[in-house]
Formats: sequence, structure tokens, C-alpha cells
Amino acid sequence: MRRPVIPKRTNLLFGLLLVGALAACAAPGPTAGTTPGPRAPAACPSIDPAPAQAWWNTAGDALLSRLVAGGLSANPSLQRRAQALALARARALRLRHGWRQWLAQTLGWPAPRLRARALRLERARQHEAEAIALDYVQVRRLRALLALRLRLQRQFRDDARVAVWRREAGLVSAVDGGLGATMVGLNAAAIDSTRARLATATAGLALRGGMPPQRLRRALAGVTWMPRWRAQAACGAPGCDAAGAARQLAAVAAARARAATLRQLERHAEDTVADARTAYRLGSWGFATLYVAETSVLAVRAERVDARAEVAGASIRLWTDEALARLAARATRSCRGG
Repeated sequence: MRRPVIPKRTNLLFGLLLVGALAACAAPGPTAGTTPGPRAPAACPSIDPAPAQAWWNTAGDALLSRLVAGGLSANPSLQRRAQALALARARALRLRHGWRQWLAQTLGWPAPRLRARALRLERARQHEAEAIALDYVQVRRLRALLALRLRLQRQFRDDARVAVWRREAGLVSAVDGGLGATMVGLNAAAIDSTRARLATATAGLALRGGMPPQRLRRALAGVTWMPRWRAQAACGAPGCDAAGAARQLAAVAAARARAATLRQLERHAEDTVADARTAYRLGSWGFATLYVAETSVLAVRAERVDARAEVAGASIRLWTDEALARLAARATRSCRGG
């Protein structure tokens, strides 16, 4: 006779029932004269970690807050992970009642697994916010550099016209006109390059920040200088990377010191340019001196923009490290029942 075929699901059900029966037999029952005590809490009873710090709202930049919030909500990877985590949470809540709770414990469905997934998602959100903020700083930096070059290009052209007029009047040689044209041409090429880089960076920021490019360009209209963000004193959360925080603070201090030095150099360069421009128009100095003075002012101002960008970038990294450290510390305290 053929043996009856037992479906695999029936075998699994029999196995689960057998495990439950053995567990019930092995579990010690309450002794006489005693009452069963309360059940010991699980290591991590909660499946939700403490919310991460939205440090981008503390920078005082409304556009940055909009870009980060829009980017986090529009990121496809974060959306998929959040939806999968929500489904897993709903399933875990259903398994908490009656025999389903026993089945979940038997099959190994602990809440810490969901906590780990939630913590990884929060960390990913923090890193994505950091990336958006750094892209925003790069866009602001390029806009500031472009504004500097456009502003000086008008002065360069005026100097070149004066050089041509003086050459035609027989006061100077053709070298002055050649230097003037060279100065205008080099700065025009740099303007075109900066515009191309700015267009690429703005398109990338709009995509990452979940904002249409035209809307982002309108929001950035009139914004040329770098934001002056104040970096926090240190990463004071438990478990914070002290060495990393020290490096970022050292970068902030160095960039601020460089910016202060550059500010003094800028004042001196501006005075030199004024003197050189007056002297050239009067015929006292040559055009080469004016050329060097004008380009020096541009170089010093560009360095000041870069210094501010360094301060902003280091501040963003410090804020992110602080938020990640506080997130990990709150999760640890929650798992320990604190």
C-alpha cells in the first residue's frame, strides 16, 4: 500500500505543536503558596528608537531646511526602507497578542531586530541630510564666486578701455592694451567655467532636495554671499567621536583665522587698487601694476568665500556627528530600560 503523502505545511504545524508541548512540559509551574511574579521585560521592549535631531533647522537658513526636508521625503531609497519598516512594525504589533506572541518568540521575532532597522534608517536619513547640506554650501560658494567675477569684470573692462584710449593717444605702448584684453578674456573664461559648474551643482541640489530647478533658482535669486553659520563648541553627546570632533573644530578654527587674515589683506588690496587705478590714469604707474592689484583683490575675496565654505562644511559635519551620537545613546539607554 502507498503511504499517505503529508503536506509540508502539516509537518511544520505538527513540529510547532510538538515544540510548544515540550516547552510547556519543561517550564516550571508555580509552587504551592507562591504567586507567579511579573514577567521580566524584554531587552528592548520598544521597536521605535528616539527620533533623530533635525539639526538643519537650527542653522537659521530657511532654504536649507526646505531642501533637507524635501530631499528626505522625496528620496526613493529612504521611502522604500520606511515603507518596509512600517509593514514590519505592523506585523510585529499583530504578533504581540495571544498565541501569536508565543509563536513570534518561538520563531525568533525579537523587537531589537526592528529597532536595528529603524536605527539604520535614521542614520541613513542623517547622512542624506548632511549630503544635501554640503551640496547647498557648494552651490552658495559657486554663486558667491560668480558674483565676485561678474562685479570685477565691469571694472576690468573699464581698465581695458582706458588702456586702449591711452595707447591711441600715444601715451603708452600696445602692451597696455594687450594686458587689458588678456585680463578681460581670462576673467570671462573663468565666469563661463563657474557658470557651468554652478548649473551642474544647482541641478544636482534640486534633484536631491526634491525641488524643481526653476523654483530653486528663484529661491536663490539675490543670494550671493556664503552663510555665516556658528559651529557648536564640541560634540558633547555620549559616544561621540572625540577625535573626529576635534578635527572638525580645528578646521573651523583654522578657516576662521584664515578668513580674518584675508579680511585684512582685502582692505590692503583694495587700497592698493585705488592707488594703482588713480596712478595709471595720471600716467604715473604702468598697467602691469594695475593688473596685479586687480587680480589680487579677486584672489583674496575668492579665498574668503572658500574659508566661509570650510566653516559651513565643518559645522554641518559636527551637527551630523552630534545627532548620530545622541541617537545611538538614546537607543542604548532605551534598550537598558533607562
